[in-house]
Amino acid sequence: MPTLEDIINSTNVVDLLDNTTLDEIGASVVEHYTIDRESRADWEDKYDKWMAMAGQVAEHKNKPWPGCANILYPLLPEAALQFNARAVPALMPNAEPVGAGPVGPDPQGEKTPIAKAVAAHMNYQLITEMEEWEDDFDKLLLAVSITGLEYKKNYFDATLRRNVSRHVSPRNLVINYYADSMSNARKTEIHRWNRNYIMEKIAAGYFAKVNWDTHPTPHSGKETENEQETKNRVGQEEPPREDRATPYTVLEYHGWLDLDEDGYEEPYIITVFEDSEYVLQIVPRFNAEDVEIAPDGTLIRIQPYESYIKYGFIPSFDGSFYPVGFGHILYPINAVVNTTINQITDAGTLSNMNGGFVSRGVRLRGGIFNASPGKWTSVNTTGDDLRKGVVPFPVREPSQVLMSLMTYLVEAAQKLSSTTDIFTGEHPGQNTKAGVTQAVLQEGQRVFTAIYKRIRRSLKRELDSLFKLNAVVLESGEADSTLIARSAQIFGVTAEMYNTENLVIQPSADPNTAIKEQRLQKDQIVLQTIASTGIGSLAEAEKRFFETLEIERIELLIPEGSEAPPDPKNQAEQAKIQLAADVAEFESKMDQQRFALEAEIERGKLAIEEYKAKMDVLRMDMQNAQAGTNAGLAMQKLEDDMTLAREANNAKRTEGAN
Repeated sequence: MPTLEDIINSTNVVDLLDNTTLDEIGASVVEHYTIDRESRADWEDKYDKWMAMAGQVAEHKNKPWPGCANILYPLLPEAALQFNARAVPALMPNAEPVGAGPVGPDPQGEKTPIAKAVAAHMNYQLITEMEEWEDDFDKLLLAVSITGLEYKKNYFDATLRRNVSRHVSPRNLVINYYADSMSNARKTEIHRWNRNYIMEKIAAGYFAKVNWDTHPTPHSGKETENEQETKNRVGQEEPPREDRATPYTVLEYHGWLDLDEDGYEEPYIITVFEDSEYVLQIVPRFNAEDVEIAPDGTLIRIQPYESYIKYGFIPSFDGSFYPVGFGHILYPINAVVNTTINQITDAGTLSNMNGGFVSRGVRLRGGIFNASPGKWTSVNTTGDDLRKGVVPFPVREPSQVLMSLMTYLVEAAQKLSSTTDIFTGEHPGQNTKAGVTQAVLQEGQRVFTAIYKRIRRSLKRELDSLFKLNAVVLESGEADSTLIARSAQIFGVTAEMYNTENLVIQPSADPNTAIKEQRLQKDQIVLQTIASTGIGSLAEAEKRFFETLEIERIELLIPEGSEAPPDPKNQAEQAKIQLAADVAEFESKMDQQRFALEAEIERGKLAIEEYKAKMDVLRMDMQNAQAGTNAGLAMQKLEDDMTLAREANNAKRTEGAN
């Protein structure tokens, strides 16, 4: 029984398991794949019909007669092409599809340079290093409008030594119709690999060895009814002959197994031959960092790495996993339009090339008689009225009711898909005002804007997946030999910079500006505002304006760190604004000084009043003191007089005694 550590460090977990366990795993994978495919059998049948109608694949018809009309009206292809033409420039900018920014405040400015470096590296990856990304995203935008559901797959390719972002058709990725979410659903991708490709994987040590002598013939002829109907529809009545170059059907299963027998199923990728249920490879969908352990050593959960990204068009009306596309909406109408236009054409054919009955009395050789001006054809007749011996079929002219019905259905389909004349570039009318036309365009873009936002959310999940994949590859031991490591070194990016706690990745596309004219208007407003107020970066505003115009080599026009010279008119306006600001500032300072002086005067008045009060108190004190002094002097004088009188009286007594 392998441990989690053994599983994480193993290149192929098949080497750690016995044959009995591998046989059980292979049978379980094929069983789950069969159950999931049966749950969406009705969807697969509809999918084949949508793609046949979108590809204008005509079925063989021999009713009402061989060679009858078999016209396919392109309602569904037109809707898909119109959506793709709008979505590609709106959701896939030419220069920088990835934007990065710091998480939370960055007062020291440490995270912003890291975000710019990571964004520059990922933009280089998508535009230059991952050469399939633009083409596959373009194909996805076209297909998702028809099917309603498409996938992208991000993974590291050891042969190419770089990350790969590949478009995966929902026909080849089987998920249960009633699955609740992408992360919780098991997924099985159907591969068609030839023998050489499998042998290369075996030689590199990724796949288990295969005994080709006992292994069954590839693609052994087992076909579902849907596959047989599809081949009949496109003219392949019999499957091609098989030889050594015929690809094998290999299932890549993304699910869960409990290989360490601890009661908790771990996420794995299991590669199995469909016919023989032989297991080629088992690898974990997690790293050691994805295992969450409690302090007591108990396993809490394992966060699996998700390779597939779901792109949806319109959410499903019945709440199922499979979204809705133009195929769901327009196929019934398109089928009725095809029938109607063929009936009208067949009626016109009957009317133009009429047949009928000829009496035996009219001696006329059988065959086709073409009428031409000035030509008369000899007929042996009894001399009676020739019209009595020739009765044409009672054929009517093409029905105007059918024509009106077809017109109504076409208009209804165009409204549903927002492909009316005004949205396909046709002139709305001579008397229509520009403002009214613009309002109608903006109103009509609301449906597309909602779809763009859904696709942009999926694009963000794809960029987040690529962001995490870069961190894993740069941290691996083989990172130095990969193209990712070389490009990361050029842009000065390290594995530590790919930290989801510090950075957030966002697509540069703005779903609210669905058409180029809207983006140009917004860029012009920003450019004029910055030029008139002087607030903001004029060079950055002009760069965005040039990018919207799709000007090549913008860096030569506006070098990094430079600002465009200001307009003299704008300088005069700015001078007026600055003068008004200076006058206002001067008046504000004068008001402040006046208020300060008035306050100082008030404080002086209060000080004077306080001084007067103190002087009054002092004056009263002095008066009281003076009155006290006078009274004291009078008493002293009285006492002195009494003393003198007493002394004089004593003197007289003394003299009298003598």
